[in-house]
Formats: sequence, C-alpha cells, structure tokens
Amino acid sequence: MHTPTLVSKAAFPSIAVESQLRAALIDAAAREALFHGIAIGQSGQAPINALAIDIDSLEVVDLICDLDDVMGFEIGEGVVRAGGYSSVDDALADLMPKLQKAWHKYHRGQK
Repeated sequence: MHTPTLVSKAAFPSIAVESQLRAALIDAAAREALFHGIAIGQSGQAPINALAIDIDSLEVVDLICDLDDVMGFEIGEGVVRAGGYSSVDDALADLMPKLQKAWHKYHRGQK
C-alpha cells in the first residue's frame, strides 16, 4: 500500500511579504539617498523603487530578519545576494522568488 506524502496547503503570503519588504527597502533606499545627497521625489524623477540607489546586502539581511514573523520561520541570510542590490525593484525581483521557494521548502517539511 502506498503512503501519501503530506504536503502543506498553506499558501505563500506573497502580498504581506512583498508589502513589508517593499516598505523596508524603500526606507533603506531613502536613507541611502539622503546619506549620498541624492534628491528623491522630484518632479519628473522615477519613483524611489526604480532609482539606482545601492542597498547593502548586510542591511537587506537585517530587513529579511524582520520577515520571520510573517513567514512563520527563520529565513536566514542565504536568500540575500552577496554585494547587495542596485535598487528596490532589483532587490524585490531577486528576493521574492527565493522567499517563496524557502516558504514551500519549509512547509514541505524540509526544514
């Protein structure tokens, strides 16, 4: 007799994760812009999430730790790209698929 493998039906909370991560990344980018004297929010300028503002990988690791409550488990620094990100959009494009993969791996029991 075949024993079925249990698979969690928990859905990845993509809206909550992306919303919290985007807000934290925008705050980080705004601090970087201020530190480097880059004016943001000017007429005709791209939104801050698209601006080329480097976000350090160590700062992103700190931001990822804040997602542990939303994700329900400790994510770890392995999802963060070494060298950081060139914009908020760059970070989101890289991190969201990795976070979703970590979610599914965790909920399949492969902690």
